[in-house]
This record gives sequence, C-alpha cells and structure tokens, in this order.
Amino acid sequence: MSVELKELIQSTPEEWNGLLSDFDDATVFHTVEWMRILADLFHLRPRFFTIIWGGKIVGVFPIFSMRKAFFNVMASPLLGWATPHLGPLAPEEALLGSLISLERIFAKEKVDYFEVSFTKEIQEKALRNNGFKTERKWTYLLEIEPDPDKMWGKLKSKCRNMVRKAEKNNVTVTVAQDSSWIDDYYEMAKDVYDKSRRLPPITKQFLQKVWAVFHPQRKVRVLLAQYNGKVIAGAVFLIYNQTVYYWDGVSYRRYNRYAPNNLLQWELIKWASENGLVRYNMIGANIPSIAKFKASFGPKMVAYTYAYRNCTPRAAIGRSIYLRTMPTI
Repeated sequence: MSVELKELIQSTPEEWNGLLSDFDDATVFHTVEWMRILADLFHLRPRFFTIIWGGKIVGVFPIFSMRKAFFNVMASPLLGWATPHLGPLAPEEALLGSLISLERIFAKEKVDYFEVSFTKEIQEKALRNNGFKTERKWTYLLEIEPDPDKMWGKLKSKCRNMVRKAEKNNVTVTVAQDSSWIDDYYEMAKDVYDKSRRLPPITKQFLQKVWAVFHPQRKVRVLLAQYNGKVIAGAVFLIYNQTVYYWDGVSYRRYNRYAPNNLLQWELIKWASENGLVRYNMIGANIPSIAKFKASFGPKMVAYTYAYRNCTPRAAIGRSIYLRTMPTI
C-alpha cells in the first residue's frame, strides 16, 4: 500500500492539536501555536498534512513553505529557527513513505530544497537511497520521578556541589509572572553572544511571542536567578504533554562562578517532580561544553535524525550560503 499526503486546507487549531494527541512523540513544536509563531516571525506559510495509509489517517506532517532569495524551500523545520524537532509523526513503516510522497509536491511546486528534523532516529540508509543526506544528532532525556530526593540522587556529585555553591552564595530563583523578564533576559543573551560578536539568535520579538502565546496556557515557565538583587541568569522552559523542554538559557558570564545555571536546572527538575511531569527534554547534546553540563543532571543520551535534500543542482549553493548566515544557537 502506498502512503499519501493530504493537506488540511481549513483545519482548525483544535482539529490539528487533537490529531497530535494520538502520537507519543508529538512535541510542543508540532502544535498549531508553535507553527504560527514561526510563520509570523519568519514570514512562512505553515502547512498541515495528514499521512494516509490504507485509506486511514496514520500520521501528521507539519511543513513550512517559503521563498528564500531565488529558491523555493520546504522545511520541517529549517536550521536556525530554534526548533529542534518537527517532521512527520507516524508508524515507522509509514515515515519513509510520507517523504517519498512529497515527490509529487516537490515537482508540482518546483521545490529546490527540503529539510527535516525528526523526533527520533530513522533508518538513514533508506533516506539516503531516496536522495537525502543525513546526520545523526543527539539530545538528552531525563525521566522524571515523583520524588525530588530520587531526582537529587540522579545528579552527579559535582553537579550537586554546584547547586549547593549557588545556595551558599545566596543565589535565589524566582518564577517570571509577567513579560517584564524579557528585557533582562535579552541583555544577558547579548552578553553570551558578544564573545562571538553576534546578536542572540533568539530575538526579543521571538521571546515576546512565546510568552504571549504560551503563558496564558501555562505552557511556558521562565526561571530567573538573582544575586544581590540582580538577575544574573535565566532559562525558558516549554511544557507539553507531561514533558518539559529546555528551550533556551542565558547568563552573565562574570557571574557564572556562582553556579546560577546549576541552580536553575535543579529548581526546574524539582518543580517537574512535584507537579506530575514525566520527562525532561534538555534539547541538544551536540556542543561538547553544553552537553557536559546537561549530562551532569543524569539524563540519557538519545539519537534523532536530521536530513535534507537538494532537489535541484543549485540548491547546494543556496544551502551553503544559508548555513554561513543563519542564526546559530
């Protein structure tokens, strides 16, 4: 049986988000809310496809269409969008078929380039046999137990000492209640990226939209670490389907010796343990220094697949240019 894609032209947010509830690997990034945030920020056309197999809906596939310079691009998502996971959600045997069925769309819409980042590891050989180039990427997943003492025991000894150090230095953590945190947060982000002579890849407008959309739904939690009354570190966590995601974090470099980031992470883990969440996706284990920090909290490393396809010869040139200029997180 062949797999087909059917675009939902007049789908309501409730209908799409309802479909997501059938898939354990659905993420906050698959939701209509997140898709609309990206569409507004990056001037994209969000598209919502169902995956049809044997006459039944067996999956969903959110995709964006856009025009970049002289190139027609489709992505789910594109690197640089602060969106680590998207791609199709379907049984394993239908995933590859959903990509193959894109061929008709590529031809009809004269697509130059396509890119996808899955939620899990996919058979890379099958992808390569269908014209994709692939890369194995990693994230950290921490299973949350409803017992903070057990979660404390998962931290490595040095990490526990860093949490104690922050507390000994009177670093305190508060939960943001309104959007006033954004100005302080963005100033810290500029300090982080100043050493690379770059602007923060997550703009102030991005932060504002995430807060405005998800805070009323209680799907975002922002923690701020303070020292002597000054905000010195912060982290933004997204919440969906009993999973919390470490979307972004920043701190003033000169205050890192007080270990505010360790305390922020521990306060998040403790809160998750006390409030019925079951897993913590720390998002990303591909930068060695950051991966070492995340690993100290006791998660397991999990692989997922990133793939792209140059549908036309000139697409390789366009991709090379984009990678040199895209926001890098």
